[in-house]
Parts: sequence; C-alpha cells; structure tokens
Amino acid sequence: MKQNKKTTPKDKNMLELIIIWAISLAGLGIGVLLTAMLVRHILMSFGRIVFFSDEKTSDTLSANAA
Repeated sequence: MKQNKKTTPKDKNMLELIIIWAISLAGLGIGVLLTAMLVRHILMSFGRIVFFSDEKTSDTLSANAA
C-alpha cells in the first residue's frame, strides 16, 4: 500500500513554527528558572547578612556546644 499524502509547503511551515515555538518556550522557561534562582540566591545572601551577624552566630554556636 502506498501513501498518497504529500507534504505541502504549508504543512512544512506549520511544523517549523511548532519547533520554533517549542524551542522559544524552552529557552524562556530556562531563563525564568535561572532568574528565580539568582533572585533566591541574592535574597538568601541578604538575609544572612541582615539576620545573622557574627555575634549572633558565634553565640548560637557556643550555646549549642555547651
């Protein structure tokens, strides 16, 4: 049995569009993920600087060691 369906230029263009959209969405997702990770890292670093000064940290370590 022979298939008579031929690929038309319209089908090919649609396939190219789908592939381009998929790659674009994947790239966007990776960009959003990296941005979220960077923001989280900055906030965590800022939180450590603000909320955990050297005195508090050393006092806590001394209390836990005793």
